[in-house]
Amino acid sequence: IMALKILIEGNLNTKDIKSLHIQLNDSANNSSINIEFKDTEYLPYVIVKDLLILRDKLQISTSKKSLYMYLSNLGINNDYKYKKNFHNFQYIQNVKAIAIGGSAGSINGLMEIIKNLPFADISIFVTLHILPDRASLLSKILRKTTDYNVVDVSDKLQIQEYTIYIAPPNKHMIIKDNYIYLSDSKHVNFSRPSISVMFESLAYEYKNSLLSILLCGYGKDGSVSMNILKKNRCEVILQNPDECEAKDMLLHAISESDKTHVLNLKNIQSYLDLKLSPSLSLESDIENFLQKIYDTYGHDYRNYELKSIKRRIEFVSLQVNANNFAQFKQMVLKDINIFNELKSAFSINITEFFRNTEVFKKIYDEVLPSLRKLKYLRIWCAGCSRGDEAYTVAILLKKSGLLKNAQIYATDFNETILNEAINGIYPIDLFDSFKDNYRKYDEKDNFEQYFNFNDNSFEVNTEIKEKVLFFKHNLVTDASINEFNIIFCRNVLIYFDKDLKSKVFNLMDESLSENGFLVLGESERALKTLKYERIGNKKIKIYKKT
Repeated sequence: IMALKILIEGNLNTKDIKSLHIQLNDSANNSSINIEFKDTEYLPYVIVKDLLILRDKLQISTSKKSLYMYLSNLGINNDYKYKKNFHNFQYIQNVKAIAIGGSAGSINGLMEIIKNLPFADISIFVTLHILPDRASLLSKILRKTTDYNVVDVSDKLQIQEYTIYIAPPNKHMIIKDNYIYLSDSKHVNFSRPSISVMFESLAYEYKNSLLSILLCGYGKDGSVSMNILKKNRCEVILQNPDECEAKDMLLHAISESDKTHVLNLKNIQSYLDLKLSPSLSLESDIENFLQKIYDTYGHDYRNYELKSIKRRIEFVSLQVNANNFAQFKQMVLKDINIFNELKSAFSINITEFFRNTEVFKKIYDEVLPSLRKLKYLRIWCAGCSRGDEAYTVAILLKKSGLLKNAQIYATDFNETILNEAINGIYPIDLFDSFKDNYRKYDEKDNFEQYFNFNDNSFEVNTEIKEKVLFFKHNLVTDASINEFNIIFCRNVLIYFDKDLKSKVFNLMDESLSENGFLVLGESERALKTLKYERIGNKKIKIYKKT
């Protein structure tokens, strides 16, 4: 008796499903079944049923969180092997040090940068070409504008975080092995202190954890270090020379390397805020990120409510170990697996059978009776998630005698969750809460009659399941799919901004038949511009199209 080993890569096509089903059904003589699901996000009904039957023999590993959670909830043990290290491209590393250099006309720019710099666990090194009597004045002014500790450098000084180090006049500042050394050696690029000496020693000390900023100035000091900074993969930002009267240093630096960012002073401040802030604060940058997602993947979140989006970005950023938002953007836009993690977080899947029971009571008592004369009844559950609501509607129609001549369309933009909905299989520990909801609706009826039960799961029976048609549809980008007598769109619009809500309402209005009914979530309401009649109280958001 041998162990059966199976490797499944990606989602299963029709041929794969048949082959795996045969393998699993022929495995009676195998002592165990080892299955590795690599990049598989969901499984079809027939395979899930096989796994439920064979679960005592199974040893399963999964690489996708969606499948891991789905199988775990159904009582099918599996080992989640999530790859947290991504090596397919070079990420910007976490900033540990910032080097700022400048000459004529650069003091005001330095002051603005330090004044607005987020407080972070970094070390900041400053070299300016200023007269000897200005150094101490600079330190005093900076101390009044920042929470960082500001230090006029002395020889053999150990480097600390949360500290700004200012090169003294007539001394080169050299950084090595976490110490600062001062040197009286000859002028470099006609300068002492030299920006190039600081840049180059920091490049070897911090490598790709160094961010270098070059401000206004004459001559070539600092600009001749571009190749060394590039070689050590340091990030370089140049002030836009159009902002400077003294621009020689910057123009020479631009000619030396194309791997630099040329930014206006305000943009430098915004970039540093984004780079160093522990959480997102710039709405404009989030909006830009959402535009990039749309351009790259075709998924449109541009008009989602920003507070909700921000929370989910921060959550996934922590999951994938991104050091900051700048790095996270790179990871999402260059790695589709990380984008899928974010897409999953954007899809809110909070649902249950007979959720907000009083809504379904109202529909049963007042809405469905008015539709009895129709020969055929079409219902749309938009943003259906796991399918609980769509199956609830089918049960409601069954009880009212309208199921036979009805078709329920259930849509969502999340393909993974749609496939779980199609399976209609749920963990057994959810049944009691569903049943409690149903008892508030009808305490005498037998809720169990609508399901088939296994040891660790239960599933919607065939009569209910066959009346629900699940398919992918995006409320933001896709057109109307039919004309409906009832549209359910509950707790979806709360994640959209005003413009997107208006767009989606117009889509639903176009899709709703005359005298049809629109059902919204408790915190939502129809647009005043729509000629709808309100049915129910403040908690029950049912509208009739007049």
